[in-house]
Amino acid sequence: MSGNNARAFAKALLDGRFLINVNNFVAWPARTGIQRVCYEFCTRWPHIGNTVPFVELGPDRIGILTPDVFEDIRNMFEHDDPVLRRVQAESPTLGMEPNVGWLGLISAKNRIAFEVDADIALDVCRAVISLEESLNLDFYSFAARYRPEKIFNLCHDFLSWTHAQHFNIKWDHADNVVISLENRRRYRNNFFTSTAMREQYITRINRGDGRDYYVIPPGADGLGRSYRQQVPVSDEFVVVGTLEPRKQPIQILEAFERVNSDGHIASLCFAGRMGWLAAEDRRRLLKAFETYPWLRWVDGPDDEALRSLMQNSRATIYLSLAEGFGSPPVESLALGVPCIVSAVIPSVLDMPANGQVRIKPEDGAALVDAVRGLLDDASVLTLQKEIETLPLPRWQGFVDGIVAMIEERAPLRDDQQPLSYAQSLSLLCALGQMREISRDRLIKAILKAVKPDVGWIQVARVQDEARAVGWTNVDVVLNLAAQMPAGTMPAAFVQAAVQSNLAVQGLRPDHWRSLQSWFRGLLREPEYRLYVGRIFSDLHGRSADAAELEAQLPDSEMSQTRLRALMEALGSKEYATRQAHLAQERAPDGYFDRVEVQSTVWMKGALTSLANEVAVDRALLIEDDFSFIETASLDLMAQLPSQEQVLLWRGWASTQQGRYRVLLGMLTSRACLLKVIDAQVHLELVHDVARRAGLASRQKMTALQLAGHVVRALSSSVSSEPFDLGMLIDDGDVGRDGGIGRLIERQDKRDQAVAFATLWLMASGRAEWNEALLNWAGAQLNSPAGDKSSLTLLLTASSTEQFRAAFGRSATSEELLVLSEQGEGLDVRVKRLAVLVTGARLGELADISEALRTVADEAAMVVAEVEAIERLSVALEAAAPRRFGQVFRTVRSEPDACVENGKDEGAAKVPDVQLQAHADGDISSLEQLFALDGEDFVRRAYKKILLREADGGGLATYLNLLRSGKGKPAVVRSLALSEEGRSKGSQLFGLQPFLDSTPDRPAKRKKGWKRLFRLKL
Repeated sequence: MSGNNARAFAKALLDGRFLINVNNFVAWPARTGIQRVCYEFCTRWPHIGNTVPFVELGPDRIGILTPDVFEDIRNMFEHDDPVLRRVQAESPTLGMEPNVGWLGLISAKNRIAFEVDADIALDVCRAVISLEESLNLDFYSFAARYRPEKIFNLCHDFLSWTHAQHFNIKWDHADNVVISLENRRRYRNNFFTSTAMREQYITRINRGDGRDYYVIPPGADGLGRSYRQQVPVSDEFVVVGTLEPRKQPIQILEAFERVNSDGHIASLCFAGRMGWLAAEDRRRLLKAFETYPWLRWVDGPDDEALRSLMQNSRATIYLSLAEGFGSPPVESLALGVPCIVSAVIPSVLDMPANGQVRIKPEDGAALVDAVRGLLDDASVLTLQKEIETLPLPRWQGFVDGIVAMIEERAPLRDDQQPLSYAQSLSLLCALGQMREISRDRLIKAILKAVKPDVGWIQVARVQDEARAVGWTNVDVVLNLAAQMPAGTMPAAFVQAAVQSNLAVQGLRPDHWRSLQSWFRGLLREPEYRLYVGRIFSDLHGRSADAAELEAQLPDSEMSQTRLRALMEALGSKEYATRQAHLAQERAPDGYFDRVEVQSTVWMKGALTSLANEVAVDRALLIEDDFSFIETASLDLMAQLPSQEQVLLWRGWASTQQGRYRVLLGMLTSRACLLKVIDAQVHLELVHDVARRAGLASRQKMTALQLAGHVVRALSSSVSSEPFDLGMLIDDGDVGRDGGIGRLIERQDKRDQAVAFATLWLMASGRAEWNEALLNWAGAQLNSPAGDKSSLTLLLTASSTEQFRAAFGRSATSEELLVLSEQGEGLDVRVKRLAVLVTGARLGELADISEALRTVADEAAMVVAEVEAIERLSVALEAAAPRRFGQVFRTVRSEPDACVENGKDEGAAKVPDVQLQAHADGDISSLEQLFALDGEDFVRRAYKKILLREADGGGLATYLNLLRSGKGKPAVVRSLALSEEGRSKGSQLFGLQPFLDSTPDRPAKRKKGWKRLFRLKL
């Protein structure tokens, strides 16, 4: 868009809305401190529908995220995933929270919907809410000078300035600390969590500041509000918070050593992550956890676990030397639990000392005395009674205080937008398809976006009117805009759509999931030749001739991912031409002024979101362990593994389950998670790989839950629409079993689609077996009595014939051994059913419809022998063979070893890291990166150094740098030495030696000190 159009478009999208910064949240998502404040705010903020989340992309640009981020924040605090929790327990160094919200937040920058100029955003928004001022301060430095009255900034603390001795602040961060203080001095709408923080600000940071600042304390009821009438039988005290020097864990440990050595019995529990302790202190704590029976450590408990720990303790302890607020003491009081607390913690200084034992944080003797005193039940009861009189702050009060402040200083205008932010994005998706979809679909999409609860009668009336007068696609948009209340469809949106400069690539249409399901089914085609043939039939609408098919076949299937062939087909001129032709055919003459296939962009996005699934499948084709590790690492992490990782993973990769453990380690690595496009799809993949690695079992719906879902699916109002399997599963997790999706899509009757889905849910292990539903499904599939399928007739066949009928292949020796040993004494029909169930769970059934019909026909046998079927199926699944790649052409290969002078010099040689160009066009070394040019070079540099796709502004900036004469090394150094680059730790071969050979100049250090002395203290 041109400058004026871009400003008008941004104004239409953001005018009068709130902007909220989530940059820190998506960079380092956590469930403590400032992140919890953001969570509590977002779940209670009354204007959340008109609040736009953003991340900073530099001083002049921000990246607008979709409202899904708010759901990720909620999920992060409210819904842990048991599989991720198990994976985290196996690898505690992962540093991740075990839920899909964490995955969604850390990969949020890959889902930026729009980029907006910072000055435009600040001009048109109602206010910028900053609950977590980022250390990436370029945007805020600009905002503090340009529109300081728009920033409503929550000041949590100034500890990095007032108590710098507790933090390991590097020189490059010291600048940020000073800049942050300078920015806050310019803001006109600071507000504080405590009176102590406000006093620090006006007496030490901005002396003489006479402005009126709000003090809005965070809520104490984050873990609930209750009163305790009895003293718990436990003698345990709980210390809540990260184990770091400022929280004094060693001093607390020493106090309890003294208490327990003089005849008292007092247990101690540390509840929090292991922080940045000195090596000696860390060793001492870890040894103490193993030595003392009265001591334990709960690493990063979730809210439910933390609440239970606190409620069952005699008291909590919070002996921090300095805090900005300090929530654990007041959260303890809100649960009716007394606390021993430092007398300097701001959260308790604004309230009476009821229910607390306040001590000086350096006074170890006072801590010992306090613990001894609270071993007396009468003392605990007295403090519990005192707590009932405390006026504790609530989170709703925190949000109400912010609302009142903004209403006073940024009052609501009369011309506010009638659409919510989410509705605006849906409208943009609809307008983006105006030159591709039919008239009826366009009308329905626009009306649904503007009024989500619009009835089908209203939609039909507009469609009838449009047909009667012959509206074109442009007429539809202009007439609907004119018929709606003023401002409902912003003029800038309409103008951009009509002029064809509506860039909506970053959005996801409503049918995003169906696109994923279609591509997933296509990519899972077992036979590669058939896969290529389906690309031609499904995308190009024709059969491939022999020459075309041969040209598309690689030397071996493992030489490139399947994604590449499908992406090339989507980007081909033939596909675009066919889609344009189909659009013209579906529309009446003259309906389109021109055809523009916008959906191809969304299709490529949906396909890219499956890249990790395809990479896992390709890696499992590779027989050599070293090549398997290297290829999987490049595909999943965009970098080569470190030497330590190679040593560890080669030890694992020698077994079938070990390979899945290697893949699981890559899939949960930070490098991989930063590349994720769709967090839900990635979680499904992690579930699948974790199950195959033996680290997780399927989460089954109960029979009652399944029955409820089936009733809901059957009662859906629009029976003519395709059946959505997500109606049977709340979170839409249908795994990677693409066959069931295709099976359901082929059903003419809704009841049959529901029946097949229900059978599949039970057979695949996602729901418990239910005889009533099995019988109902059999009746819906219209199996005549005595008319058995070909699979059912094979129930008495040999094991080899059974496997060939089910999988299209013979059983391996391992599978035959399992059938022989663990199936000994079982009815042959039980063995057959176990084989079919195994095929459903592996996604390898040759004919899933016939297999499910067989299961329905044998309902009585399934229910009677469910334990035996399940046991044998689990064993068969573990014995399933590795699938290696198929060779389509003769490949010349060099001898494996060089025999000279009677010696085999290649036999013991460890394979070297191969730095040739990767099969999918990827690279692994800095030398290969420097061989690229222009946009390809910049995009690949982002992907290999920052481990993400280049944003539009960054791409333009570095291309301009190259055009102005700056060399490629300057671009690489700029990316690698940026704050984001340093945090990623890229393993690009040759990058670190390059950086070491040209050390950074210490110019920033002097600049920081100049700012330091310039700051008014």
